[in-house]
Amino acid sequence: MKLSVLVLIVGLALAPAARAQDARAVCRPDLVKFCQTQMEQRDRKAVRACLIQNRDKLSEACRSQIKEMMAKRAAKPN
Repeated sequence: MKLSVLVLIVGLALAPAARAQDARAVCRPDLVKFCQTQMEQRDRKAVRACLIQNRDKLSEACRSQIKEMMAKRAAKPN
């Protein structure tokens, strides 16, 4: 019983990281295509700005992942 509870807690804790990895994997081709320079600079703000600037050009899968992540962040209590 205790082990199953521990597994559940660890799974819930790791879920956001897994979703972020999924989003990176889905958006990677778009990032390489549109935001390569910003990625090489490792500047998260610049990458975010680049994604916003190119949002109409992003793949549907990437846009969907970004919308999902934004909705989940907005739903989190502060």
